[in-house]
Amino acid sequence: MTGVTLESCRDIIEQFEPCPENKSKGTMGIDGFTNYTRSPAGDIFNPEHHRVHQDMTWPLSHYFITSSHNTYLVGDQLMSQSRVDMYAWVLQAGCRCVEVDCWDGPDGEPIVHHGYTLTSKILFKDVIETINKYAFVKNEYPVILSIENHCSVVQQKKMAQYLTDILGDKLDLSSVSSEDATMLPSPQMLKGKILVKGKKLPANISEDAEEGEVSDEDSADEIEDDCKLLNGDVSGGGGLWGPGELQT
Repeated sequence: MTGVTLESCRDIIEQFEPCPENKSKGTMGIDGFTNYTRSPAGDIFNPEHHRVHQDMTWPLSHYFITSSHNTYLVGDQLMSQSRVDMYAWVLQAGCRCVEVDCWDGPDGEPIVHHGYTLTSKILFKDVIETINKYAFVKNEYPVILSIENHCSVVQQKKMAQYLTDILGDKLDLSSVSSEDATMLPSPQMLKGKILVKGKKLPANISEDAEEGEVSDEDSADEIEDDCKLLNGDVSGGGGLWGPGELQT
């Protein structure tokens, strides 16, 4: 507490002390003190941090980014449900990087789920529509889609179509090449923008190619080979996703 005066102390007593006799004497009893410490006024959280208090003009790589792993999962990584409303929840909770695991689905529609497991499947299109709706409800700084892409070229093109059609001007189409870029744009510059993070197809792949997986390597806590569905058996375990994982 800074700038504490006798008058500010009297104001605290007047606001939180329930006993009229104590108020008249300018003193605070245990009940009043408890009321004060349990109130927002007695919170150890710095009230200045209810608003953006950092310098947001540095390159994006200079910040810790609150990220969610396996965002679509309600529970464990083996048998839980996949739901689009998980994206709405984590985005409104403060996440700025969400994961989308993409696989070929029936009828030419890409799906999102945790591969080689019994987790349920949701449509990629529905995921992008949900992200579009909730990305900037509580936070205007950029959202990163971390794409783990296992789709064929045909369905990758369908994914690209959904990204451009649904996200529209929100989708940041600028590219960053490690060869010619020395500095990333800042969060301030990218306000209201959605970025896609993932590998590109090889430059020499043919236009009519049916396959062309471009997924990053499996993350450290990705399911191990002995945890996959082999001969109908499920073994091993996995952690829960969380909106508070810090990544650079």
